[in-house]
Parts: sequence; C-alpha cells; structure tokens
Amino acid sequence: MKLNKISSTMWENLILSIPSWVEKCEFSRTGEVTITIYSNSVSAFFLYVKNHTNLRMKMLVDLTAVDFPARDKRFEVVYHLLSLDFNTRLRVKVHVNETTSLSSIEDLYKSSGWFEREVWDLFFKSF
Repeated sequence: MKLNKISSTMWENLILSIPSWVEKCEFSRTGEVTITIYSNSVSAFFLYVKNHTNLRMKMLVDLTAVDFPARDKRFEVVYHLLSLDFNTRLRVKVHVNETTSLSSIEDLYKSSGWFEREVWDLFFKSF
C-alpha cells in the first residue's frame, strides 16, 4: 500500500507554486516526501501546507533535530506532518546553525510547543 495518496505530480505542482520557500524536494521509492525549506519561510510554509485544500496537513506528529557538526549549517530541524484526510505524511527539514532563529509554529500546531522547547534545550541552549 502506498503511504502518500497525493501523487508526486501534485507535490511537484504545489512546490512550484511556492518556490521561494523550498530549497529541495525529495521523493523516496516508498512514496515518502521530504521537503527542505529555508529558515525564513517556516511560518508561511506551515500555514500553507496546513490550510491548502489538497494537502490539509493538520497534525504535527513529531519535531526533532539532528546535529551534523561538520556542516556549516550543522543542525537539521525535522518536522513530521500528517494529513488524516488523505492519509499522507510529509517530512519537512530546515537547516540552521547556532545563531539562526526559527519562528515558532505553536500558533498553528499546539503540540509543537513542547517539541520546540525540547529541541531548544537539547541542541541550542548550550550555545
């Protein structure tokens, strides 16, 4: 069974409608979609994917970060979204360094408040 009911063509068309926010889009063989966005477009991007008629990513499942010390932008903040209407998952990544701040998405996804605090405490608080 295919995980994403939204076709790759539909994803590509949606990405083309918001090119200034998206750095990269990847499709895995299993149907998973990963979109890497620029750090200054976090609020606008999440508002878009939550309210777009063909996406409806209404649930934030998880938010975490990964540290790659050798990279210039060493942290990768990773959001996992779910559309219950389409049984579709979306992974969103944002690359940041120690001095880059990200907008909170708690006003869109109430569950993000705890996740954001945990990521801050684990990865950024010591800098």
